[in-house]
Amino acid sequence: MPRLPIYTVDAFTLGQQHFTGNPAAVCLIPAHQGLDDPTLQRIAAEMNLSETAYVQPILPSDWPTADRSNGGDPTAFQELTDFHLRWFTPDIEVPLCGHATLASAHVLMRELGNTAPAIQFHTKSGILRVTKESIPEGDCLNMMLPLNPAFPLGTNPAEAPAQLMTKKRAEGEEAQLPVFSSEWTSKTQQIVDSLFDPENGTPNVVAVGFSPTIQYLMIHIEGGPSVLRKLKPVFTPSLLALGHECSYTGIIVVTTGDGGDLDGAARFFAPWVGVNEDPVTGSAYTVVAPYWQKLTKKPTATFIQGGNRQGKARTFLCPEFEGYVQVSGSGVTFLSGTFHY
Repeated sequence: MPRLPIYTVDAFTLGQQHFTGNPAAVCLIPAHQGLDDPTLQRIAAEMNLSETAYVQPILPSDWPTADRSNGGDPTAFQELTDFHLRWFTPDIEVPLCGHATLASAHVLMRELGNTAPAIQFHTKSGILRVTKESIPEGDCLNMMLPLNPAFPLGTNPAEAPAQLMTKKRAEGEEAQLPVFSSEWTSKTQQIVDSLFDPENGTPNVVAVGFSPTIQYLMIHIEGGPSVLRKLKPVFTPSLLALGHECSYTGIIVVTTGDGGDLDGAARFFAPWVGVNEDPVTGSAYTVVAPYWQKLTKKPTATFIQGGNRQGKARTFLCPEFEGYVQVSGSGVTFLSGTFHY
């Protein structure tokens, strides 16, 4: 019976503490070995975490023949710089996942001792580059993730964010601009209204935006973390149906921080892909970062995210990144072993 190594990593932790941040499973697949998509999906369902990542080395043409014949393991995971990476929720494969990318880099660099200055993951969202830096709390991983800027509701679709146009051209596609019909806007407003329980007080909504490249709805509210903590959405069948009709895959709710080193606070809900709430979501900041930079005029920001379980993410955005944002955080291994299939 085949066996493969698997890890559970807490990503975007608070000070590298266990039981904080967002857990992800990381499965290492030898270069010569292939698992079909139904098997990958069943493994993710069995792990039952918000994401299971699959990492597979990309062997260079000059890789030693002896190592090539057995997949190049374990030295391929320790020495190479380029890897295939895919992400699965318990229900579906997703095109981008930040915390499982961070967890995958953590396994390669921390658990397996890969000393490459940068790891490159080849994914459905392009090549994602991860580097490591030392900070007082321990190692910090910096990921370069593609921007997914949001359109404010009511925006003229002709006024597309420059980052979106650049991204689409790089992918060889025509820019598909969102059309905010009155029916679509009405359904979106129903979703926004249903998230907030009047008994806890309905917060003032500053802005609502939609990112068509990742299909996230972003809601900026006033009130800070104390108001955000009161958010307890109930995903009724009618609410889920509205989200499907609007093509949403997730909702980001963001607010200002409470001072100190926190610029903002966020929560993320994705019932449409089988994750009611994600504790810390790297991909959310590909939407939030360009909005927050425009709002604060600052290139960097630190966010705390989550409800009962929380973690921390940092963002850095500058013109030289050309359509990417640096999202940073730390990881800690919770579990390592093998699974049989």
